[in-house]
Amino acid sequence: MKITKRFSWIMGHRLTFHIGGCQNLHGHNYEMKVSVETKKLEDNMVVDFNDIKMIFKHNVHDIFDHCFVVYKDDDIMTSFFKLQRNLKHVIVPFETTAENLAKYFFDIFAKEISDITDNRCKVTRVKVYETPTSEAVYYGEQ
Repeated sequence: MKITKRFSWIMGHRLTFHIGGCQNLHGHNYEMKVSVETKKLEDNMVVDFNDIKMIFKHNVHDIFDHCFVVYKDDDIMTSFFKLQRNLKHVIVPFETTAENLAKYFFDIFAKEISDITDNRCKVTRVKVYETPTSEAVYYGEQ
């Protein structure tokens, strides 16, 4: 049995390696779908949708919504945010591509879901939509 929950948030970023427009400061209305599977239902559910929602709220929305995400090796933006500490930002150890974000969020959800279900359930997929027509999917280690 599998369930999927969809979320959205607004976030800014830039790609330091990009030669086109994405090297500039910009943002997206991100969406994400998190899929969870199990072979054994508990209380007739894979896992409570509200539990997934709370994981999103505490680990994604509260941290990343209306935030600028900065790659740790982006000297321009890390210098800027040293001067502008009051602006909401998060420094991450990876370029902020949709692919890397999908893996990052997958790892968070995989650990949290495993913990709250005593390993009964597993996250099988995280899909991040950077735009309505552009998505990245991470399925975990295969």
